[in-house]
Amino acid sequence: MTLKPLTNARSIGRAIDKSDTSIRRWADDGILPAPIKIGKNHFWEIEEICEALQKLGYSVSPTDFKEV
Repeated sequence: MTLKPLTNARSIGRAIDKSDTSIRRWADDGILPAPIKIGKNHFWEIEEICEALQKLGYSVSPTDFKEV
């Protein structure tokens, strides 16, 4: 199994000037893909979140996100 690079809500929020709370809410509402939950932490695959944000009209690339 190959692990893909992951990022968190804070990094996503910084890339699009939104709060990490908004990112988690958008995921809960189905606007963004569901996160991978590890304990209390939420992570997203960088490529997947980048594609989802581009479909919403945000100009982002995978290098805009901090890998965790």
